[in-house]
Amino acid sequence: KHLGDIHRELGVPTDAYPMIGMSLIATFKPFSEQFAEMTKGTDMLVTQEELEEAFVGVYGPTMSFIFYPMLREERTVAKAAEFFEEVAEELDWNPAKLSKRMLEVKLQIASTGTYQHTAAELQLGARLAWRNSTKCIGRISWNTLEVRDCRHVDTPEGIVHEIEKHLEIATAGTNLQSVMTVFRPRGPDEPWGIRFWSDQLVRYACYADKDDPTKTMGDTANKHFTKFLIEKGLWTPPPPEKRTQHDVLPIVFKMPGRDEPYVHQFDGKYVDEVSISHPEYPEVSRLGHRWAAVPAISSFNVNIGGVDYGCMPFNGWFASVEIVRDLMERYPGANEKWAKAIGIDTSKRMWKSRIAHEIDVAVLHSFDEQGYTIVDMDTVGQQFMTHCKREQEAGRECPAQWSWIGGLTGPTNPTWHKEMRDFRVEPVYEYCCEMWGV
Repeated sequence: KHLGDIHRELGVPTDAYPMIGMSLIATFKPFSEQFAEMTKGTDMLVTQEELEEAFVGVYGPTMSFIFYPMLREERTVAKAAEFFEEVAEELDWNPAKLSKRMLEVKLQIASTGTYQHTAAELQLGARLAWRNSTKCIGRISWNTLEVRDCRHVDTPEGIVHEIEKHLEIATAGTNLQSVMTVFRPRGPDEPWGIRFWSDQLVRYACYADKDDPTKTMGDTANKHFTKFLIEKGLWTPPPPEKRTQHDVLPIVFKMPGRDEPYVHQFDGKYVDEVSISHPEYPEVSRLGHRWAAVPAISSFNVNIGGVDYGCMPFNGWFASVEIVRDLMERYPGANEKWAKAIGIDTSKRMWKSRIAHEIDVAVLHSFDEQGYTIVDMDTVGQQFMTHCKREQEAGRECPAQWSWIGGLTGPTNPTWHKEMRDFRVEPVYEYCCEMWGV
């Protein structure tokens, strides 16, 4: 540690460590030559080359105790410097304020290996991460994201309380508000930090038939997770006769230092759902479909200026096509049931396209009728074009992945014809591995 402090004070970069080793070998060369000469004619004969190899063998492992912490520190400082340059630009800081803040950050990193954002810095970082998310078509509202700073919450019960409060704020009496609840970041010596195993706060179970595992009921995207929870004894599902295709799974998260994950089943009052019906085909309501009103993602990570936040559930609101695809792709046999309810002949061409349109009509009608915020693809496509124009006027290129934006909306939407470039700008939300499967 003392040697690391000296290197830090002198500004010695880690990429100079091999050169330092070579210089030390050159410094000790006369002594190694002398010692090798002294061992001639004795039972302890050692060559100069062997002495140098021994020195390298000791130097490498010894310096690794300094190298890796110092390398991590360098990288954190570099990411922090990049982030605070953007903060200064966004918040109109003068050079003196930026320099003062960076000095504080460097001192914290040197002392603890990391540093703490202010509430304003955290909010801006979270908003910028949304603005930089290449797969999101709804970024026009990036600067309205409400960021709840819950970094002080350090108990499972406290986290559950804040998540329930998050869902209450997000629904806001059905007029959805984009909200993020940020818990403490991953520590410099932690492999994970606090992490949700649930990829969304509200997800539906999927049950495999006991006699034929290929037959399922529920959301197949959660088939393996449902099976895992049941087999590990983490969740007891309803008895078979009471199961439905939309049984809400519990939320599951893991706290550092605890062997077992924490499992919590929401009270129904925190889970807003929309029953799906169609304005023209009453048989649709008998299909029994419903969907969560709030799309709250809980398994993303965001690195803000070198600090990893791996527990920061957030939500926006649905684009209708997202629900359409979920119902069509993740519920086996659903398309044929929809066709029967609507009266579409499945032997005719384009029957699935007609189904997709009618499901879209049903989803939009249901959310509107029950008063929950949702956006149709025509509207959100135009909003994205407006967002791109604003970014261009601000002197920024808007990173975007066409397959998730133009490809999602279709050829009648202006985004279909827009040239897009997919590139990485930080901070940005990142997908994480399924921790329960690791």
